[in-house]
Order: sequence, then C-alpha cells, then structure tokens
Amino acid sequence: MTSISLDPDLILKKAQTFFCDGYFDESVKEILMYKARTGKTNPDLDTALFNSLLRGNYMDHWTFLGLRFLQFLHTIDHDKILFAKYLKLSAHLCLQTSTSILMELDELNRKQPDYSYLYADILNQIQVDYKKAPFKLLVLPMTWSLAFGDMIVIHQFIKKKKVENPNLKILMISPLNRADLQWLAALNQESIDYLIDITLLPEEQNREKTIYIKKDDFLNLSHQEYVVTRILKELASIPYRIEKWRYFPILNEFPYQSGWRIWEKRAELFMKNKIELPKLMNQLYPKKNKICLHIRQANYDNDKRDLSPAEAQDLVNIIHQHYPDTELVRLGDASMTRLENCRNASHENLTLTNQIREIQESCILIGSHSAPQHLAVACSETPVICLNYVYNDTCHIDPASQIARVSLEPVGKQVKSVCYVRLFDADDKPLMPHLAQSFSRIEHTTPQEFLPILQEVFSK
Repeated sequence: MTSISLDPDLILKKAQTFFCDGYFDESVKEILMYKARTGKTNPDLDTALFNSLLRGNYMDHWTFLGLRFLQFLHTIDHDKILFAKYLKLSAHLCLQTSTSILMELDELNRKQPDYSYLYADILNQIQVDYKKAPFKLLVLPMTWSLAFGDMIVIHQFIKKKKVENPNLKILMISPLNRADLQWLAALNQESIDYLIDITLLPEEQNREKTIYIKKDDFLNLSHQEYVVTRILKELASIPYRIEKWRYFPILNEFPYQSGWRIWEKRAELFMKNKIELPKLMNQLYPKKNKICLHIRQANYDNDKRDLSPAEAQDLVNIIHQHYPDTELVRLGDASMTRLENCRNASHENLTLTNQIREIQESCILIGSHSAPQHLAVACSETPVICLNYVYNDTCHIDPASQIARVSLEPVGKQVKSVCYVRLFDADDKPLMPHLAQSFSRIEHTTPQEFLPILQEVFSK
C-alpha cells in the first residue's frame, strides 16, 4: 500500500510542485488521498485541488467542488477569514458560467432545439466509413473561442496524435468563428478526419466576450454544450474516446481523458526529451535578407507584453542602423502606429498565408509575447528571438529549467533567445515577472541590450 504523509503542509507542498509543472492529475491524487485517509481539509488544500481540477480541464468535477464551497459558506460565516477564502473560490467567473451551463442544459434537453444541420452530414459520413472498415475514433470537443496562439499549439498536438497513430480517426468539434481558426483547420486537414464547426453567432469572434454571449435567453456556451452532447449521443454506435484539452465543454454525462494543458505539456516534451511538436507547414520559400518583427503595441492594454510606439520605433531604428541593407517587415494589424525605417506590413491586410511567407523568407523573427512567434515555430525554420516575456503564474522559483517558467514561450531549437521584462515594487525591489504580477515600475529590454542578442543570432 502506498504510504502518504499525514502532514497537510507536506501534502500541499507536493501538490503545488506537481501543479506548477503541469502534473495536475498528480496534484489532485495527492490531495484526494490525504482527504480520504484523514477526513480533513483546509482552505489551502481546497484551493490547490480547485486550481488543479481547473487547469486539468476537469470542468464537471471542478464545478461540483465549487458548488460545495458555496454550500459550505453558510456554515463558516462566523469566521471572516475562512469565509473570505472560500468566497473567493466560489466567485470564480468560470464557475458562474459552468453552473449556468449545467442548469440551462437541462432546459435545452427538454426543448430539444434542432442543430442537426451542423453535424448530420459528418455523423453520417462517420457511420458510412465505419461500416466500410471499423476504426478507433478520438473526439476532441472545444466550445470556447480560443486565442490564435492556443489554437496553433493545439493543432500541433492534433498532428502529433495523427503522426503517432496513423490509423486513428480524429473528430474535432469546435467553433471556427474567425478567419484565423478556419485557416488553421484547413492547414491541418490531413490530421483531422472529421471537423464539425459549431459556430452559432457572429459575436463569438470576440473571445473575451464569448463567455457572456446569450442566444435565445441562454448562454451561447450552453447551446454549444447541448450541440456537443447531441453529437456524442448520436455517435453511440461507434466506439470512441474523448480527450478534453480545454475548459469547456463540461461533459458531465460522458467519460473523458484530461489532466494536462498544452503549454506545460509542450515545455515538458522539449525540456525532458528534446521532442518538438510537428510542423504544420514545411519551409517553402528561400531565405532573403529580411527580418520580421511583431511588436505588440500599447493599445493591446497589457503593459508587460506591449511596447509603446516610441519604444518600438527606437528598436526598429537601432536594427536599421546596424543592418541598413536588411528589409525590416513589421507584422500586426492596422490599429498599430506606423513606424519609420521598416515596411509596415501590418497595414497591408496580409492573409495568414502571406504572413507565413514573410516569416519563412526572413532570416530572423523578432516577436513580442503573442501568436506570431508560435506561428514561426509551427510553420517555418526561421530563428526566433522573443521579446517582453513573463513567467507562467505558477512559476515559484527562478531557474530556467523549471517547466512553469518556460511553458508560455515558443519552445524549440529555433528559439534562440527569450528576453523577459523586469518588474519592480513600490520600493524598487525586483519582482518575479509573472503574467498577473502587480508592479509599480516596468523595464523592457532596451534596444542597446537587444542589439548584442540580435548580432549573435544574425552572425550564425
């Protein structure tokens, strides 16, 4: 029988270590074993369990745990400190959404709206193909609009599944509510055998608002949860398994496999085994004397990731000064301030295909903490230098070897250098640069600090 410590502090420390490096199943197991053996808990252990279930995408277990915290509140209202800790957990935005989905799903199951136009043809094709030659089917359901960077990496994991299991059939269920998501799905079509687009409303394009959008008096996410459950029920005659790589859908009625996030898993594969995720596109275009830049601007409202137009111009100027014959191409969108001494491709309305060409033709891509450097690693052989990076919030120590530190970075042999922001508190003491870290002062890598890094990479 496996021994387990009865010291809650030791259990918490072990669970937090697992959690920080993305081993969410191990974190959950440690805490649940302790609770089962002792019948005890405390707010710190409950917080660790809550966060591990969430990061591990166990939304059904996470939701019911959150509801238990809500029920627990009235028994501890005499203890203000304890009450505040559990209230903070039960007030999580996603918990409000997930409980609404569960309630509204019951009503939608009674109403039975017909969304078969989204999936009937695909399910019929699966049935036809299975009758011809039985196969194993992997279902990957996602219902929340996702950031482009997330989806780049998700598609790389999908391709990895297909490369390792060529006889496996893959069904992806996801809203393709933006042109970039449609482009990725088309790019990865050889890995995805069946694709069901469950976009219901044009407003879904704004991923920050998707969690609030309503359709016919219910959350749009509730409708999409209903669609996913209908698809899974109608697939009952085909043996399949579900892997859940994102928070939603909840999938309360269905067994699924989960327990990891794309960011920590990608970092672990590279750091421990030097395994890189497969390319979504081969290098097609010859290199030119060109440098691509994606410098996030301050109108993105993120001081850690962004540079002001003046800072961006200083960076472009010093690169142009030392490499006057090299074409500098700035990617981005038309909301960005035009810069001098570079080609403002951000204002050329380039398609993603054309942006990839620019990246592939470049001898270096310089990218802020945003999707284009993930795109460069997934779709080119271009060396990458990253700007304005921060650690994952779970990083609790500073060494570069920790998975939590590098998990947000685009990892791989192409990544030649990562420049982190420097944060300081009110007393001007340095802070660990976490994604959600509060700070009084910030320092980005200066052009003078950046130039030696660029020169070293450019010379190879």
